[in-house]
Amino acid sequence: MSAGVSVHLATDAAFHKTLAFAQAQQEVGQILGDTGFEGIRVRRFFAAHVLTEMVLDAVLLRGEPALADHFYADFADADPAAVTRWTEAVTGKTLLGLPGVLTRFTRSQYLRGYDTDDGVATGFSNLCRRAGQDTFEGENFTRLVNVVEQMAERLPQHVPALLSETASGILRIRDFTNKAGSRALGGESGLNKGEHS
Repeated sequence: MSAGVSVHLATDAAFHKTLAFAQAQQEVGQILGDTGFEGIRVRRFFAAHVLTEMVLDAVLLRGEPALADHFYADFADADPAAVTRWTEAVTGKTLLGLPGVLTRFTRSQYLRGYDTDDGVATGFSNLCRRAGQDTFEGENFTRLVNVVEQMAERLPQHVPALLSETASGILRIRDFTNKAGSRALGGESGLNKGEHS
């Protein structure tokens, strides 16, 4: 469990630090800025960041639908009770509602909705509602679908660089962690010192 969480955190950190993600997010922000939403507050940085991730998910899933099958199959194999016990041990908190959250997440299979631009827009609007932000309804929802459509056409060009830069970032994190661990164990100054002379 710990190893899985560590891999996730390392991947997430590497992904968000890539130049390709920054460029994609900037492009999405420009599209949002050029779109005339009316009567609602759109937090452009938040919207650009989250929509970039969601549309990238959609692009990858549309190119390889089996990704969702594997993701949900792996998630379904996990034991919610075991995950809850581990999370409670790490956080020091009692999380009575977590098993239900995990079960609902697995059953919802929301990624399946990303096969259409309308589905991505619906997912984003629902997220805004849960985050206490303005939601997209009526003409604003139509405009949001149009934003997603433009993004789905443009973002595929960023995918190769995103994957490559993220992989390189993960390797750098791994190498740094290995070196730090080695130094902590005396690897640089202890028994292995002679290897560097």
